[in-house]
This record gives sequence, structure tokens and C-alpha cells, in this order.
Amino acid sequence: MKNSRIAKSVRLALVFGAASTLLSAGAMAQDVTEGGAGNESISMRGLGANRTLVLLNGRRAGPAGTRGQVAAFDMNSIPISAVERVEILKDGASSLYGSDAVAGVINIITKKGDDSSFNVSVNQPMESGGENYRLNGTIGRAYSKGSARWTDVNTYGNDTTFKLGVNWAITDSLRVRASRGTSFRSPALFELYLGDQSAFFDQRSDPCWNWAQREQDGTINPTVLANCQADGIPGDYAQDFGSGTAYTGGGAGTLRAETSVSEGIGFVWTSPEGVWATSVDYYNVQIDNQVDDLSGVQILNLCYTSENFENEPFCDRFTRNDGSESGNWGIDEVFGGYVNVASQKVRGVDTVVSYQDETDVGFLRVRLDHTIQIERTYRQFEDSAPIQYVGRLGNPRHSGSLTVSLERDSWSYTWAARYVGKVNDYDRFASGNETTYRGTPVAFIAEAPTTVYHTASVNKSFDNNVDVTLGMTNVFDKKPPMGSPSAAYTVGNAMLYSQYDQLGRQLFLNVGYSF
Repeated sequence: MKNSRIAKSVRLALVFGAASTLLSAGAMAQDVTEGGAGNESISMRGLGANRTLVLLNGRRAGPAGTRGQVAAFDMNSIPISAVERVEILKDGASSLYGSDAVAGVINIITKKGDDSSFNVSVNQPMESGGENYRLNGTIGRAYSKGSARWTDVNTYGNDTTFKLGVNWAITDSLRVRASRGTSFRSPALFELYLGDQSAFFDQRSDPCWNWAQREQDGTINPTVLANCQADGIPGDYAQDFGSGTAYTGGGAGTLRAETSVSEGIGFVWTSPEGVWATSVDYYNVQIDNQVDDLSGVQILNLCYTSENFENEPFCDRFTRNDGSESGNWGIDEVFGGYVNVASQKVRGVDTVVSYQDETDVGFLRVRLDHTIQIERTYRQFEDSAPIQYVGRLGNPRHSGSLTVSLERDSWSYTWAARYVGKVNDYDRFASGNETTYRGTPVAFIAEAPTTVYHTASVNKSFDNNVDVTLGMTNVFDKKPPMGSPSAAYTVGNAMLYSQYDQLGRQLFLNVGYSF
């Protein structure tokens, strides 16, 4: 009975969308769309989709990239009707699975045997746009099986990785677990040998453009201001002499391999009767020599935001005109592409509390998943100051979900609340959120309050093997937080970060038939 309830819970969760199901379980996961529009992939710990390994029945699934770039498996390519369960390993597991398992592993287990099924699902926003329709089916037949595997990679080099783990059952109810592992990821072919490409950018993307006016308005980063002054660029430089040229390409001959260390320690407690359970896990992941694809504008920003401007290597990757006679201080050429940055580090705590028991009204299950981000830092080079992103837009300190479900006879009722903590970017600006517009003092918005989204559903299993789920996401039609386009990533004034729902209230219907 218990196994059937778990399987049913997985099927109900999958109705909400393949990637969305895993986001609640993988701390600080995000949608990534490197494979093109409509692609859904998983980025555990926010470390990037190419550092989360997706397995299909324990074997590697193919990437979703459309141009040969490093990309991740498209979760939409797995039909819901084929999934039996999903296993999630949130420890770094590169020593077991390879270099792309730095953040963790998602293992999708498909159904076995002769069972077949047919599934139809519909997602309909209350307003036009964003409709989603899925039709899939599976036919199961059992055969004798065999497998073989041979791998040869000879484009970079080699290294040794390891993982040590401890799982100590102190009592029947209490376990302590800990792990430490390392990883090695050589640059991918696309990162090494991408042919040189060029593009143009507006000179107003220059961090030093019209810096005196921005200083008066209070909208310029103090470090950028000091570095522009040190570079000898006039404060009234605002003349556009034409676009700059940005070049990008592979890093063959200069790229080094990424390495990382992943550590974790925690405990699991289960009540003797199996009604209550809780787990608390601390994680610490550091990636060194991280490979990043930097655009021309990113190169400029990394140069002028550097605390070590005189010796900043990124400042050597572009050329600027000498406008002492012509007045043209614009950027001439900037060279981006794949480069190594010094390190990225994430630390935090995952907490899970659950309750399940038979009651007078049915089988009740309550689960709280909560993640606390302690640190998310990015450092350009060994001598660069680390930049802390926790608490800034897109990186809440607190996030999680609360799910309540009730099963009674052939009916199931579920209510889920997903919450994201408050964030703001005001520490990036010299005058907080104050500025001027045509001489008039105004305030801009670069903050978002604690945001909660609710989902409700009801499921009915019929005797003829038909399973129907009807529900609603974003029940209260909560809009994304509003922000100022000059200070936040927005569409119009709606903040565009992965934690916020852009479609509003949606009805969904799923009909499955097994035979």
C-alpha cells in the first residue's frame, strides 16, 4: 500500500511539468534553456545545467544542445506516462558518474514489464499565451536484455577524483551521514574549438558612458566610478562614434580543466512509528577554474567593477580609442568567449520535515522542504575579492515548499505552496534606491518581497484504469514583482527571474489510461 501511494504521488507531481517536479527537490534549482525555446533542464544548487547529471535508468541521457554547446538533457523529452519514479542525489558524485555530476544526479526510472499507458495533459493560462498541450503514450514489453559500453575521450587530459561517504545508524531512529568528493571536468569540444564569431554592441553598454551624470543621479557603482576616473575617461563622455565589435570563440590552448570539492554532513531522524521524519544537511561546493562563456559587455563590466583595476586581466581583453583629440573614447574591440574564472562557491542548509499517518478522513501527508543559502560567491581571479550574491535579485536566502495531500479511497487532494524569500540589489548603487529624472528626485525599484505561489489539485482513480487529475497553479494569480528596468532584469516592469511565475493562474488537466 505504501509503495502504491509513493508511485501515485510521483505521478501527480509529474503532472505539474517534468522540470518543475524536480525543482522542489533540488535545492536552488533553476530552469535553463540552452537547448532552445521550450527546453527545460535542471540546474541543482544554481551551479549550471551542465553540472547536473541526468540519468535515464542509471545511464547517461543525451544532451539538449542544438549547436553542439555544453547543454543539459531536455526534461520534456521524457513522456510522463513512461516515468515510474525519480531519484535525486544532491551530493557531488563526479567520482562515480563523471565530471558533469558536480552539483548532483537526477535518475529517471522508467516503467518495466508489460504495462502500457496513454496520457493527455493540458495547461491553460487564464489569459492568452503560454498554453501547453501534451500527448504521449508508452507500450511495455519484457524481453531478455544485455548492454555494452566503451568510452574514449582524448581531447584534453586526465585526473583522479574520489568520493568518501559515511552513513552511521546511531539508533533505529537516528542516522548521521557525511560525504566529501572531488571532480575534474575537462573543457568540452565546443568550449575549446568554437570558431571565432563577431557581433556589434552599443557604446552605451560601456560602464564609463556619461559617468558624471550617473554620479549626480546616484546610479553608478562606486567602484566603477573610481575605475573610470582612474582610466582618464572624461565624465561627459557621451558621444556615439559607432558600435564596438565583440569577438567570441573557443579557448583551445588557454582553457584549463574545472576542478571542484563537494562536502556535506547531516542527520536523518524518523519516529519509531514512522509518522514523523526530519533531515538537516549542510552542503559546501567550491568550483575552481570554472569555465564561463563571457560576452563583450560582460568583459567590460568585469574590468571596471574590479577591486584590483590596475592589474585586472579582463582589462587586457579590449581596446579603447584615445579621444584626447577626436573626443572618441569609445570601445574599439573586445575579445570574449570561453575563459577560466577563479572560483564559485555555494554553501547552505537543506531541511526536510514530514508527517504521514492514517486519520479519520483518510491518509494525510505533509512535507516541508526549506533551503537556506549561506553563501553564493563568485571570484574572478585568485587575487580578486569574492562577490556575495545571497540576498540579491535571483538569489534568495530562503526558499522552499510546503505540500499537504490527503488520500481517501480513490480520491487524492493536494495543496502545495512554494515560497521565495525577499531580495534586493540596493547595495550595488551608491545612493541606495534614490536617483533623479530630469532633475527631479525619484526612487527606482530593485527589490522583491517574499513571494508565495499556491497550487491545488484533485485526482480520481477509476476502476477501469483511468486516472484523471484536475488542478490550478498560481491559484491567487500572483504577478511577478515589479522592478525598474534600469536596475533589474525585467520584461516591461515585471521581474524576469526563474523563481517568479510569468504566466499567472493556469488550469491543468491530465488524463491517463493504463492497459
